[in-house]
Amino acid sequence: FSIYEDTASYGIPLSVAGYETQSEEVRKVISDYIGKVLQMDEDPTKAMNDCQKEIEALVGK
Repeated sequence: FSIYEDTASYGIPLSVAGYETQSEEVRKVISDYIGKVLQMDEDPTKAMNDCQKEIEALVGK
């Protein structure tokens, strides 16, 4: 993740419209699942499906 560290200061955090109070939590969940794919060789489709379910539970959908 060194490339992330090098470029993070240039990023602009955006809130998810309608979920502004939960955007940080949503970003964390997404980041965790991306890490599972990149570092733990989890199947990308399964990881993103699981990620979606977790986010929907988080935001009450």
